[in-house]
Amino acid sequence: RDGLRLLIDRALAACTDTVIAKADAVADFCRRRIGVNGGKLRVVPNGVDVSQYNRASRNAVRREMGVPENSILVATVGRLAAEKDHANLLRALAHIGQTETATVTVPERCELQLVTWIVGEGPLEEELKKKARELGIDESVRFLGARDDVPRLLAAPDIFVISSRREGMPLSLLEAMASGLAVIVTAVGGCAEVVRHGHNGIAVPPANPLALARAVAELAGDAQKRAELGRNALKKAREKFSLQEAVRTIEKIYLGNGKDDCNCKDDSHLCKNLPVNAVCGRDEISVT
Repeated sequence: RDGLRLLIDRALAACTDTVIAKADAVADFCRRRIGVNGGKLRVVPNGVDVSQYNRASRNAVRREMGVPENSILVATVGRLAAEKDHANLLRALAHIGQTETATVTVPERCELQLVTWIVGEGPLEEELKKKARELGIDESVRFLGARDDVPRLLAAPDIFVISSRREGMPLSLLEAMASGLAVIVTAVGGCAEVVRHGHNGIAVPPANPLALARAVAELAGDAQKRAELGRNALKKAREKFSLQEAVRTIEKIYLGNGKDDCNCKDDSHLCKNLPVNAVCGRDEISVT
């Protein structure tokens, strides 16, 4: 299946004027594996509408979702598929001082219960639920399924985690940053480009549950560090990853390719009405 997809990508790249990559790592993949000419490549990171985040009440969402008062809430958002490696996160949680097999202890100053939300759906959902039971952490891990209120949910967590084996530029990471959360990511793809370790998040090696466990335990026991990382993450989201800036950059690319004959009939030109999915001339530009 991956081989067929690669052949299709190569065929499409050959007849494409411009290829937009979401991260430098994606652009590098396009050059090495797909054979895209470097002159065709443009890197445009994902963007989020920062104004849609940090609006809900943290305490209200936690009460509504039944999160115990004395708890540290860890969250992750993403498709339950192999590349996201949620099993890595589950193994990390099993390492933390909640079970008989724990090898990482939460600092003594933190006497709070650890609760985890896994938001999303996908082919590995049942397998991951089974893994949580096998690891003895199913009572503290909640699978929330697909949600259409992620911006509101992200008001509640203390820590946001991405445990992927590989990534492009995960929108969920930018959403968490826009929510002012302390983020922990595996140092893969766009995650490694966005997160500056120790400044606006924590980066750990992929497929290393013990390293991930140590990072979660460290932040669980340090509210001041969580707050500092969250502030810096929000600042970077506002400055570097706004949806408006992403749309403006993509629009410039389209216009630069000679598609400046905008035939919009409903005054929906991208720079007039953000954020949108807009049709400008013959080309639909999806921004979500």
